[in-house]
Amino acid sequence: MKILTAKIQPLNDLENPIIPKQKLFWKSSLAAALLWGSGNFALSLIKNKDFAVSCLVWTGFVITSLIFQLCQFAIAKKNKVQISLFGKFFEQLYHRQKLCHTILRSINYFLVIWLTILIAEICETSHVNFGLIICVFSSSIVFQVIIFRLKFQEKLSKLKIAGILIIITGVIFITLSSQGNQTYEDFSENFKSSGDKKIIILAIGIALIIAALNCIRVVQAKYIDQYLDYPPIQFSLDGALICGGFQAIISIYYVIEGHPNYSGFNYLICFIAGALLQGQSLLSLHAAVKGLAAPCSAIVNTHSIVSTILIALFTGIIPSIYQIIGFVITLLGVLSAILG
Repeated sequence: MKILTAKIQPLNDLENPIIPKQKLFWKSSLAAALLWGSGNFALSLIKNKDFAVSCLVWTGFVITSLIFQLCQFAIAKKNKVQISLFGKFFEQLYHRQKLCHTILRSINYFLVIWLTILIAEICETSHVNFGLIICVFSSSIVFQVIIFRLKFQEKLSKLKIAGILIIITGVIFITLSSQGNQTYEDFSENFKSSGDKKIIILAIGIALIIAALNCIRVVQAKYIDQYLDYPPIQFSLDGALICGGFQAIISIYYVIEGHPNYSGFNYLICFIAGALLQGQSLLSLHAAVKGLAAPCSAIVNTHSIVSTILIALFTGIIPSIYQIIGFVITLLGVLSAILG
């Protein structure tokens, strides 16, 4: 008689499972940076910026998400996958935990948009250096490096860590010199322009909240992908529909009130910006969740380069020497993150 035997896995292996090496989806990250920078440039073209007009980006969010979902449905039907149109749009939302996460993501993104508008208004009215405050946004990358290392065992090589730090440095150079051509004295004076100290503390506090919200959004997407089997692309699509629906309700209110800035031009620009930003969300979340999140987020944060180049091309504002230095530094950081 043959005795069946089984190889017993050592206890140490069970406690410390082998985690497959993750790759960096740098192509998707660069594409996301391109879309994000283009979207921000489109938003800069809006006439008479205010909160009401910013809500019009729901048109781009919703229409892009609907088209993407319909394409996915058509492909599923072509491959003879049994799924209804209603199920394609709401299948994941049947799950209570997934629905809660999607609502939280929608609130998160809505807050980021609103707080960014608020911080811009504070800086403009109080004569605070907006570039200095924008630099605080990059702190989310540092948070992500720590969280993904502790929670998701995301190991980074020394070269990738160096690349992340170099990218942050480059972004700081670009944002601090976003006023165009400046002498060193002008640059130093603008950097020192601080306004009221309480206003600065408030602005930095809001910027830190935005950085934390950006970090939470990426961490949340990675968590639900691993523990709830909620794919990042579907998560982004569902979040866009809910957030866009909420913004649509607000927009309808302003339409009824006869908001003076609801012009055809602003509708068009907001649609283009919303579509670009939703495309960015799909690419960046997929790259961060399925690959190395921290270096991906660092590369995506190079979107300011794209915005600056587009402004230079369409408005004739030539980048300053500090912006050019920032471009070179950032590109070196991207190469370091990719090759590390």
